Amino acid sequence: MTTVRAFTVVVGTLACLLAGSAAQAQGVTKTSILIGQSSPFSGATRSSAKTSRRLQAYFKQVNAAGGVNGRAFELIALDDGNDAKRSGENARILIEQRGVLALIGYASATLSLPALPFVEKSKIAFVGPFTGAEPMRSFRRNVYNIRASYADELEKIVDFYTTTE
Repeated sequence: MTTVRAFTVVVGTLACLLAGSAAQAQGVTKTSILIGQSSPFSGATRSSAKTSRRLQAYFKQVNAAGGVNGRAFELIALDDGNDAKRSGENARILIEQRGVLALIGYASATLSLPALPFVEKSKIAFVGPFTGAEPMRSFRRNVYNIRASYADELEKIVDFYTTTE
């Protein structure tokens, strides 16, 4: 399963679960599901913003097939220029002002960590921060890691090279 599909499965599952509840979930309307992302669309690491384009393309495909329970995904993506302070402010804007259901696909631990206080306060989902760094690996009820930890990745690499002839 690709990373983008994994993101979509997690967010879609959350949306389905929340869509049937008596109280309307933040970011879910009768016609849409708002998802937020902060990513470096400018600056030296702007190439990591490819995840956003992949998400947009996959959401377009899901929406063309009827969305999730008839609701279309809408990705609200803000530029953080690979600046942790801007990333945190973007998380605040996405959660408090734009009212997203979930944050998705932040590009690194440096950009993900400033979003955590807003995620924990609002109790929304934080799906697939693209990092294996330990600070993002400790248990947090609303954080859904998709990528393995760096330690797990290293273990598999070592296993491969020590067992391959």
